[in-house]
Amino acid sequence: EDEYKNTRKLAEFYSKMHPQNAARLLSKIETDRAARILTFLSDRQAGAIMDASVGLGPDGIDLAVQWTDIIRQMKQPQTIEPQSPAP
Repeated sequence: EDEYKNTRKLAEFYSKMHPQNAARLLSKIETDRAARILTFLSDRQAGAIMDASVGLGPDGIDLAVQWTDIIRQMKQPQTIEPQSPAP
């Protein structure tokens, strides 16, 4: 709960920044945390930050790929395996 609130608050902060500056700062924090922050932003804002990250060079490209993969995994719907009837 507190982690959720903190992440949401950070996302608010990053949403008000210039995408290049946000990308620079997000590139310095834990990759999973940065990806979680990006999920709280609008698609347009997150896309602008990812685009700015690519502009940081090869390391920025690698981070954008990692963020994308983490976000994809986070947003995948949970599938429930059908259970076999008990014998």
